Amino acid sequence: TVNKKNVFGGLVAIFCFNLPSLIAIILCSIVIDLIEYNVRPRVSHYNPDAKYFNLHDEAFLFSLMALAAGIVQAALALLISSTFNISKKLSNSKFQLTLLLISGGIYYFGGSYILMIIIMLACGFLSIVKGDQDYLFGTTHSKDKTLKEIPFTGLMCLILFAFIFIFISTLNHIFNNDYTYLAESFLRMGAISIGEGHVIVPMILCEYKRLMEEAEVLNGYALVSLLPGSLLNIAAYSGVVISNIIGGIISGVMIFVPGFLFMLAALPTIKKIKSSTNFQFFIRGANSAAIGFIFSCTIKLWIDSCFVNTYTNEISGTLIVLLCIFLSNNFPIHKTNILLVGAILNLLEEVISYIIKSKSLKFRLF
Repeated sequence: TVNKKNVFGGLVAIFCFNLPSLIAIILCSIVIDLIEYNVRPRVSHYNPDAKYFNLHDEAFLFSLMALAAGIVQAALALLISSTFNISKKLSNSKFQLTLLLISGGIYYFGGSYILMIIIMLACGFLSIVKGDQDYLFGTTHSKDKTLKEIPFTGLMCLILFAFIFIFISTLNHIFNNDYTYLAESFLRMGAISIGEGHVIVPMILCEYKRLMEEAEVLNGYALVSLLPGSLLNIAAYSGVVISNIIGGIISGVMIFVPGFLFMLAALPTIKKIKSSTNFQFFIRGANSAAIGFIFSCTIKLWIDSCFVNTYTNEISGTLIVLLCIFLSNNFPIHKTNILLVGAILNLLEEVISYIIKSKSLKFRLF
């Protein structure tokens, strides 16, 4: 876009780059959705009438559930590991660590989308006031190209985003169905998804807590980790879980709209933005808050994957998470292999536990 001064070319490039992974995620999500609703009943841990499998009578389904539990635990480990590595870069001072802890605590005890925005803004401005340490991305070294000559950038893109948001919000207010709700909610979440996009996980947990369980969110994270592309593609998985393939397509597209428009809006002043100390302080504080949200949601996900999920053991499940974190941080092991390790270890633990106790251990589905 910058080199060719062609906004349409940039749009095509982003679309084509994300299209393969988006299609793969939607197809895999449909398969998972079919298994959830047809191979076995979709039950909640709030449901006292949940169906159980045991190794003696239904060994195949029992094995699938044990493997799935291990994959979820390994996915949690990958999320924790990635967030920890990000925090070492962005929250490496006592002040930023304090912002992280306070933000995480507030999210854990009463997280909401509006509250998350307020906290991120507050942490950003507090970071500007504190100014505890320079944190600059550096300046650009572009040639004498006038970014202002690129059409439809700057203020026009911000106006366009505002128009799209108002239009989608109005449709959602009028029709109030799954499709308009997904479009409006992921447009909102995409607008504040900063950094590498991991903050989308606590946002989804908060926004769809009545429509998606913690285990389903971790399933989506595991799926996105297995496939190429942005972490924001978890939106497509969430859309399929909530409202079939159309919901997946809508969600997968809308999550990227704010970022693309904001990127174009920043082009005319990108040099000033990247060299602004106050801007860097603000981004650093907002990122610390976002990291706090992620760490906080991992506690909820850990409880669900190791304690609520009754076809795993609390102690062994926690040990699997810790082992996968260790492997991810200390060895050049691909994410796929980490997920495979978690799946196999949990299956072995459940089989050994069954043999030792010599009776059919019953395990509940997600």
